[in-house]
Amino acid sequence: MRFIDNRHIRVPDGWNEKSQQALDDVCNYRCSVNDRSAVWRDLKDALAELSHDKCWYCEAKQERSDDAVDHYRPKGRVQEANGHPGYWWLAFDKGNYRYSCTFCNSRRKNPATGETQGKGDHFPIADENTRALKSGQEEYEECLLIDPCKAFEPNLIDFRVDGTPCPKFPDNPLWKSKAENSIYYYALDHQEVREARRLLAVDLESWIEEADKAFKKISAGNNDFSDTFQGRVRDIKSAMKAEARYSSFARRVVADHKDLVWIETLLQSN
Repeated sequence: MRFIDNRHIRVPDGWNEKSQQALDDVCNYRCSVNDRSAVWRDLKDALAELSHDKCWYCEAKQERSDDAVDHYRPKGRVQEANGHPGYWWLAFDKGNYRYSCTFCNSRRKNPATGETQGKGDHFPIADENTRALKSGQEEYEECLLIDPCKAFEPNLIDFRVDGTPCPKFPDNPLWKSKAENSIYYYALDHQEVREARRLLAVDLESWIEEADKAFKKISAGNNDFSDTFQGRVRDIKSAMKAEARYSSFARRVVADHKDLVWIETLLQSN
């Protein structure tokens, strides 16, 4: 997961007026929230642009399924709060939209664990007594799902070398809870995504090993290995670019080798 600055959404001409009209229609009982679903669908491409077409939660690109506009705070019901009407007043608020793949957004069974995962209508918070029931009360909620639009929160997720996600700060109860809930509800440990990370790690380890051997040859005065070194460094840097799949995981793998002088320099420049 990477930080997404959603202040930079490029809103189509007339969208703000369309959004306000939709909210007015719902407030005045002229239609339901879902009757105006075109409002958030019209922002789908703009949201995708912010993440280079990657899911904001898992950093995957799903060619085999339709990505969706997820309402971070559910627009209809909330599974954790029986009888809650959902955050309907945020249904047309672009600040509540997150670009999500099917695996993260929709409820489905994880074939590896047999558990049903995916965010769906889930929105756990630390204290149900603070659950917002109207506009403006959201600021009192302590959400237990990582928000990719908060600058530091994506850093609460760490990874093991096999691609398995885990909490970065297990000694901090709140941050640990956010990480664990996010891994579960966003299905960040889905076997396909986990395997994709593992294979990326295999490539990265190979590139790092080859680059380091070339670096040592160059350091000893043998410049015949310069092209090899530059090529592998290019591969490593490309894997860490914002537009690359699972780039936060790639950076985590590379950081495990920061004892190598050239890796430390690479991380500082990327």
